[in-house]
Amino acid sequence: MSNIAGEQIEKIFTEQEHWKDRILLNKQALVDLEEKQHANREGLAAMDQMGPNDRKQWLVVGDMFVRLTKEDAKKAILQDQVQLHTQTESARSIVRESTKKLQELNDKIVKEQSD
Repeated sequence: MSNIAGEQIEKIFTEQEHWKDRILLNKQALVDLEEKQHANREGLAAMDQMGPNDRKQWLVVGDMFVRLTKEDAKKAILQDQVQLHTQTESARSIVRESTKKLQELNDKIVKEQSD
């Protein structure tokens, strides 16, 4: 293997690490987003089970608690669910694209080593 081919393979390995890191970060983001979605679903279910006398609900917004009417709290949670869904789809797309790029780099290494 020539020095040039060795340098190219080293460059490919470095690029592979970049894509692997990107995949791992987005997979962790997916886990976090899915946990938030699950917590929101639990909150919505709990609100549905509450009696009509429970008109106001405590809701965590950022790092503070806010007391909202039941309807406003549901709207806020549903809006959050839509946003989380969008972020989840974006992270999944990035994982797919990064995995595809990583596979292309693996194929490139195999080709370089076979030449």
